[in-house]
Amino acid sequence: MNIIDKAKIHLIAVIAGVFLFLGGCSKTVLNAEKIAPKTPQSGELTVAAYEGDIEKVRSLLAAGAYINENIGTDENQVTPLIAALSNKQTVMAEFLLERGAATQSSYMFFNASDFARYQNQYETAVKIEKSAK
Repeated sequence: MNIIDKAKIHLIAVIAGVFLFLGGCSKTVLNAEKIAPKTPQSGELTVAAYEGDIEKVRSLLAAGAYINENIGTDENQVTPLIAALSNKQTVMAEFLLERGAATQSSYMFFNASDFARYQNQYETAVKIEKSAK
């Protein structure tokens, strides 16, 4: 097995980790909405981005949600952009980029551009790289 195959396997494991992480966050966010439905909850924007719900993301941003919220750790950042890319939500990723989403976030040492390229979202990867300069 060469280094590229090992990297692909690692990235698949990373994406699976993001899916599992966001699955748990989705339940937490839904329960949190019952407590305080008028304010954006931590993770709510990221889950909506992962699901590709542009209208919800638009309304959360208008309500003051932080476009670069990180519901992961400092090392393994799960931002709305990373979440959208990990679920092949190209339109959502571009929507977030147009509104200033940070491109330097990384999850398991893979940045937003890496996620886009792995998901065959090459045009989005180029946009990410251009906006990072």
